[in-house]
Amino acid sequence: MKPCTFTIFTKYKKNSYQVISRLCNSLMLKGFQYRDKDPDLIVVLGGDGSLLRAFQDFKFKGNFVLINTGHLGFYSDYPDGDIDSLARDIEKNECSKEKIPLYEALYEGKTHYFTNDIVLQSSRSLAFDILVNGELLTKTRSTGIVIGSSIASTGYLSSLGSPLAVGNMKAYQYALIAPVFNRLYPNTVSKALIRDEDSLLVNVQSGHARASLDGIDIGSCNSDKLEVRKAVDKFVTLIHFRPVSPVERIKRSLTVSKEE
Repeated sequence: MKPCTFTIFTKYKKNSYQVISRLCNSLMLKGFQYRDKDPDLIVVLGGDGSLLRAFQDFKFKGNFVLINTGHLGFYSDYPDGDIDSLARDIEKNECSKEKIPLYEALYEGKTHYFTNDIVLQSSRSLAFDILVNGELLTKTRSTGIVIGSSIASTGYLSSLGSPLAVGNMKAYQYALIAPVFNRLYPNTVSKALIRDEDSLLVNVQSGHARASLDGIDIGSCNSDKLEVRKAVDKFVTLIHFRPVSPVERIKRSLTVSKEE
Protein backbone atom coordinates (compact mmCIF):
# COMPACT_ATOMS: atom_id res chain seq x y z
CA MET A 1 0.00 0.00 0.00
CA LYS A 2 1.36 3.42 -0.89
CA PRO A 3 2.11 5.76 2.04
CA CYS A 4 -0.90 7.87 2.98
CA THR A 5 -2.44 9.63 5.97
CA PHE A 6 -3.73 7.39 8.77
CA THR A 7 -5.19 7.39 12.24
CA ILE A 8 -5.88 4.80 14.91
CA PHE A 9 -9.33 4.51 16.46
CA THR A 10 -10.09 2.74 19.72
CA LYS A 11 -12.59 3.17 22.54
CA TYR A 12 -9.95 2.14 25.07
CA LYS A 13 -7.00 4.46 24.42
CA LYS A 14 -5.47 4.15 27.91
CA ASN A 15 -5.33 0.37 27.73
CA SER A 16 -4.00 0.44 24.15
CA TYR A 17 -1.36 3.16 24.52
CA GLN A 18 1.64 0.90 23.94
CA VAL A 19 0.03 -0.80 20.94
CA ILE A 20 -0.95 2.54 19.42
CA SER A 21 2.55 3.96 19.87
CA ARG A 22 4.14 0.87 18.37
CA LEU A 23 1.88 0.86 15.32
CA CYS A 24 2.20 4.62 14.78
CA ASN A 25 6.00 4.47 14.90
CA SER A 26 6.10 1.51 12.54
CA LEU A 27 3.89 3.20 9.94
CA MET A 28 5.55 6.60 10.19
CA LEU A 29 8.95 5.01 9.60
CA LYS A 30 7.50 3.74 6.33
CA GLY A 31 6.40 7.21 5.20
CA PHE A 32 2.82 7.24 6.47
CA GLN A 33 1.59 10.47 8.10
CA TYR A 34 -0.55 10.50 11.23
CA ARG A 35 -3.66 12.67 10.90
CA ASP A 36 -6.92 12.54 12.85
CA LYS A 37 -9.01 14.63 10.46
CA ASP A 38 -10.10 13.02 7.18
CA PRO A 39 -7.40 10.30 7.10
CA ASP A 40 -7.10 7.91 4.17
CA LEU A 41 -6.59 4.88 6.42
CA ILE A 42 -8.38 4.21 9.72
CA VAL A 43 -6.94 1.36 11.78
CA VAL A 44 -9.49 0.24 14.37
CA LEU A 45 -8.42 -1.55 17.55
CA GLY A 46 -11.39 -3.30 19.13
CA GLY A 47 -14.31 -5.49 18.17
CA ASP A 48 -17.07 -5.22 15.63
CA GLY A 49 -18.83 -2.61 17.78
CA SER A 50 -15.73 -0.41 17.71
CA LEU A 51 -15.61 -0.68 13.92
CA LEU A 52 -19.27 0.28 13.59
CA ARG A 53 -18.64 3.25 15.87
CA ALA A 54 -15.64 4.28 13.75
CA PHE A 55 -17.80 4.13 10.62
CA GLN A 56 -20.19 6.59 12.23
CA ASP A 57 -17.55 8.88 13.74
CA PHE A 58 -15.69 9.25 10.44
CA LYS A 59 -18.98 9.57 8.52
CA PHE A 60 -18.20 6.43 6.51
CA LYS A 61 -15.26 8.13 4.76
CA GLY A 62 -11.83 6.54 4.42
CA ASN A 63 -10.50 2.97 4.26
CA PHE A 64 -11.04 0.91 7.42
CA VAL A 65 -9.13 -2.11 8.75
CA LEU A 66 -9.84 -3.88 12.05
CA ILE A 67 -7.48 -5.55 14.50
CA ASN A 68 -9.78 -7.67 16.63
CA THR A 69 -9.39 -7.19 20.36
CA GLY A 70 -13.06 -7.97 20.99
CA HIS A 71 -15.13 -11.16 20.91
CA LEU A 72 -16.28 -12.05 17.38
CA GLY A 73 -14.12 -10.00 15.06
CA PHE A 74 -16.42 -10.73 12.14
CA TYR A 75 -14.92 -7.92 10.07
CA SER A 76 -11.30 -8.52 11.10
CA ASP A 77 -8.45 -10.33 9.34
CA TYR A 78 -6.08 -9.75 12.27
CA PRO A 79 -6.39 -11.19 15.79
CA ASP A 80 -5.36 -9.37 18.95
CA GLY A 81 -1.59 -8.94 19.16
CA ASP A 82 -0.96 -9.21 15.41
CA ILE A 83 0.23 -5.61 15.06
CA ASP A 84 3.48 -6.53 13.35
CA SER A 85 1.72 -8.57 10.66
CA LEU A 86 -0.65 -5.71 9.89
CA ALA A 87 2.18 -3.16 9.68
CA ARG A 88 4.14 -5.47 7.40
CA ASP A 89 1.12 -6.12 5.15
CA ILE A 90 0.33 -2.41 4.89
CA GLU A 91 3.89 -1.76 3.75
CA LYS A 92 4.35 -4.67 1.34
CA ASN A 93 0.98 -5.81 0.04
CA GLU A 94 -1.71 -4.37 -2.17
CA CYS A 95 -5.11 -4.31 -0.53
CA SER A 96 -8.48 -5.42 -1.83
CA LYS A 97 -11.50 -3.29 -1.08
CA GLU A 98 -14.84 -4.52 0.21
CA LYS A 99 -17.67 -2.09 -0.43
CA ILE A 100 -20.25 -2.45 2.34
CA PRO A 101 -23.58 -0.85 1.37
CA LEU A 102 -25.22 1.75 3.56
CA TYR A 103 -28.90 1.79 4.48
CA GLU A 104 -30.80 4.91 5.38
CA ALA A 105 -33.38 5.32 8.11
CA LEU A 106 -35.76 8.28 8.12
CA TYR A 107 -36.55 8.82 11.79
CA GLU A 108 -37.57 11.85 13.84
CA GLY A 109 -37.35 14.02 10.70
CA LYS A 110 -33.67 13.10 10.15
CA THR A 111 -31.92 10.71 7.79
CA HIS A 112 -29.51 8.34 9.54
CA TYR A 113 -27.17 5.89 7.80
CA PHE A 114 -26.16 2.45 9.04
CA THR A 115 -24.32 -0.63 7.85
CA ASN A 116 -25.52 -3.17 10.39
CA ASP A 117 -28.94 -2.62 11.95
CA ILE A 118 -31.44 -0.27 13.51
CA VAL A 119 -33.49 -1.36 16.52
CA LEU A 120 -36.72 -0.02 17.98
CA GLN A 121 -37.33 -1.49 21.43
CA SER A 122 -39.49 -0.88 24.48
CA SER A 123 -39.80 -2.35 27.95
CA ARG A 124 -43.53 -2.73 27.23
CA SER A 125 -45.23 -3.99 24.09
CA LEU A 126 -45.72 -1.73 21.08
CA ALA A 127 -48.49 -1.93 18.54
CA PHE A 128 -47.33 -1.18 15.02
CA ASP A 129 -47.94 -1.88 11.37
CA ILE A 130 -45.25 -2.93 8.90
CA LEU A 131 -45.60 -1.77 5.32
CA VAL A 132 -43.52 -2.60 2.24
CA ASN A 133 -43.62 0.03 -0.51
CA GLY A 134 -46.67 1.52 1.19
CA GLU A 135 -48.60 -1.77 1.29
CA LEU A 136 -49.54 -3.30 4.62
CA LEU A 137 -47.60 -6.52 5.25
CA THR A 138 -48.57 -7.22 8.85
CA LYS A 139 -49.99 -5.79 12.05
CA THR A 140 -48.25 -6.75 15.26
CA ARG A 141 -47.80 -6.21 18.96
CA SER A 142 -44.29 -6.88 20.21
CA THR A 143 -41.57 -5.27 22.31
CA GLY A 144 -39.67 -4.12 19.24
CA ILE A 145 -38.17 -4.76 15.84
CA VAL A 146 -34.65 -5.26 14.47
CA ILE A 147 -34.04 -4.21 10.87
CA GLY A 148 -30.65 -5.22 9.53
CA SER A 149 -28.50 -5.73 6.47
CA SER A 150 -27.18 -9.11 5.36
CA ILE A 151 -23.94 -8.56 7.30
CA ALA A 152 -26.03 -8.04 10.46
CA SER A 153 -27.49 -11.54 10.21
CA THR A 154 -24.83 -13.00 12.54
CA GLY A 155 -25.77 -10.65 15.40
CA TYR A 156 -29.07 -9.59 16.94
CA LEU A 157 -31.06 -10.93 13.99
CA SER A 158 -29.53 -14.38 14.40
CA SER A 159 -30.51 -14.47 18.08
CA LEU A 160 -34.10 -13.86 16.99
CA GLY A 161 -34.04 -16.87 14.66
CA SER A 162 -33.44 -15.04 11.38
CA PRO A 163 -31.54 -16.86 8.62
CA LEU A 164 -27.79 -16.46 8.31
CA ALA A 165 -26.80 -14.59 5.15
CA VAL A 166 -23.69 -15.94 3.42
CA GLY A 167 -22.18 -12.95 1.63
CA ASN A 168 -23.75 -9.60 0.89
CA MET A 169 -27.17 -10.36 -0.54
CA LYS A 170 -29.09 -7.59 -2.26
CA ALA A 171 -31.64 -7.64 0.53
CA TYR A 172 -32.18 -6.69 4.14
CA GLN A 173 -34.44 -8.23 6.74
CA TYR A 174 -36.40 -7.62 9.90
CA ALA A 175 -37.28 -9.71 12.94
CA LEU A 176 -39.74 -8.88 15.71
CA ILE A 177 -38.71 -9.00 19.36
CA ALA A 178 -41.14 -11.10 21.44
CA PRO A 179 -44.16 -10.82 19.11
CA VAL A 180 -47.64 -11.55 20.45
CA PHE A 181 -49.73 -14.27 18.81
CA ASN A 182 -53.36 -14.23 19.92
CA ARG A 183 -56.88 -13.78 18.52
CA LEU A 184 -56.16 -10.10 17.82
CA TYR A 185 -52.82 -10.81 16.11
CA PRO A 186 -53.12 -14.37 14.75
CA ASN A 187 -51.22 -13.86 11.50
CA THR A 188 -48.24 -11.75 12.50
CA VAL A 189 -45.34 -11.97 10.05
CA SER A 190 -42.51 -12.04 12.57
CA LYS A 191 -39.60 -12.19 10.08
CA ALA A 192 -39.13 -11.24 6.45
CA LEU A 193 -36.52 -10.55 3.78
CA ILE A 194 -36.95 -7.30 1.87
CA ARG A 195 -35.37 -6.53 -1.51
CA ASP A 196 -32.87 -3.67 -1.54
CA GLU A 197 -35.04 -1.74 -4.00
CA ASP A 198 -38.04 -1.86 -1.63
CA SER A 199 -38.75 0.41 1.34
CA LEU A 200 -39.91 -0.73 4.75
CA LEU A 201 -42.13 1.43 6.95
CA VAL A 202 -42.78 0.81 10.65
CA ASN A 203 -45.88 2.75 11.69
CA VAL A 204 -46.23 2.78 15.49
CA GLN A 205 -49.84 2.87 16.65
CA SER A 206 -49.24 2.86 20.42
CA GLY A 207 -46.36 2.73 22.85
CA HIS A 208 -42.99 4.46 23.13
CA ALA A 209 -39.63 3.01 22.13
CA ARG A 210 -35.95 3.85 22.11
CA ALA A 211 -33.95 3.57 18.93
CA SER A 212 -30.38 2.44 18.44
CA LEU A 213 -28.45 2.43 15.21
CA ASP A 214 -25.38 0.22 14.75
CA GLY A 215 -25.40 -0.19 18.52
CA ILE A 216 -25.49 3.55 19.21
CA ASP A 217 -28.48 4.93 21.10
CA ILE A 218 -30.22 7.72 19.18
CA GLY A 219 -32.96 8.46 21.67
CA SER A 220 -36.61 7.94 22.50
CA CYS A 221 -39.14 7.57 19.73
CA ASN A 222 -41.40 10.61 19.69
CA SER A 223 -42.31 9.97 16.08
CA ASP A 224 -44.75 7.27 15.00
CA LYS A 225 -42.84 6.33 11.85
CA LEU A 226 -39.54 4.72 10.90
CA GLU A 227 -38.77 4.24 7.21
CA VAL A 228 -35.81 2.19 6.00
CA ARG A 229 -34.36 1.64 2.52
CA LYS A 230 -31.00 0.98 0.90
CA ALA A 231 -29.11 4.22 0.30
CA VAL A 232 -28.37 4.92 -3.36
CA ASP A 233 -24.67 4.62 -4.27
CA LYS A 234 -23.44 4.97 -0.68
CA PHE A 235 -20.84 2.61 0.74
CA VAL A 236 -18.20 2.28 3.43
CA THR A 237 -14.87 0.72 2.44
CA LEU A 238 -13.28 -2.10 4.39
CA ILE A 239 -9.82 -3.09 3.17
CA HIS A 240 -8.16 -6.50 3.25
CA PHE A 241 -4.53 -7.49 2.87
CA ARG A 242 -5.37 -11.17 3.15
CA PRO A 243 -7.86 -13.30 1.18
CA VAL A 244 -11.31 -13.34 2.73
CA SER A 245 -14.41 -15.36 1.83
CA PRO A 246 -17.93 -15.09 3.24
CA VAL A 247 -17.89 -18.71 4.40
CA GLU A 248 -14.51 -18.44 6.13
CA ARG A 249 -15.57 -15.21 7.81
CA ILE A 250 -18.62 -16.88 9.30
CA LYS A 251 -16.74 -20.01 10.36
CA ARG A 252 -13.97 -17.98 11.99
CA SER A 253 -16.42 -15.81 13.92
CA LEU A 254 -19.10 -18.28 14.95
CA THR A 255 -17.35 -21.62 15.42
CA VAL A 256 -14.88 -22.77 18.05
CA SER A 257 -11.52 -24.02 16.85
CA LYS A 258 -9.99 -27.27 18.10
CA GLU A 259 -7.27 -25.31 19.84
CA GLU A 260 -9.90 -23.48 21.91
